[in-house]
Amino acid sequence: RGVVGARVEETGLGLTMLRAAFARSSSVIDEKESGNEVVVVSHCFPFLEEGQPTGAAVLLRDVTELRRRDRQLVSKDATIREIHHRVKNNLQTISSLLRLQGRRLGSEEARDALEESVRRIAAIAVVHETLAQSTDGEVAFGEVVRPLVDVVEEGLSSPLCPVEFVVEGD
Repeated sequence: RGVVGARVEETGLGLTMLRAAFARSSSVIDEKESGNEVVVVSHCFPFLEEGQPTGAAVLLRDVTELRRRDRQLVSKDATIREIHHRVKNNLQTISSLLRLQGRRLGSEEARDALEESVRRIAAIAVVHETLAQSTDGEVAFGEVVRPLVDVVEEGLSSPLCPVEFVVEGD
């Protein structure tokens, strides 16, 4: 419905807002949603003469599309978090299955191969976790490399044969 030039009470968009602006003698902002169809932001500026309101200017802005996009972003964000959670769970499940299989094997060579696979999956999980936590889509190389080096170092080191890696630079 048209609101340009209409009286505030005819629009249904801000009589309460207008009353609040007059009572406070200052501007008031309000947002109204009509079902899921239209969202309007109203900004009421009261005209004061000797401290008393004599009229007002009411600015209206249709923000329906903006709110629709906001809802889409929230939905996409939730979907991305769910996908991240599922990938993380799947990597943990695969890793656990390989460890279980490794315990049943008699061959040292086969056990070593499965342990190497578990380490590789751990490396993938570290990279995935680091990238998933990035808010702006950029990750410093050191943020990925250092945890990877820790995973490798943990897998290769033993009390009999300690190995130490040093990461220098960015």
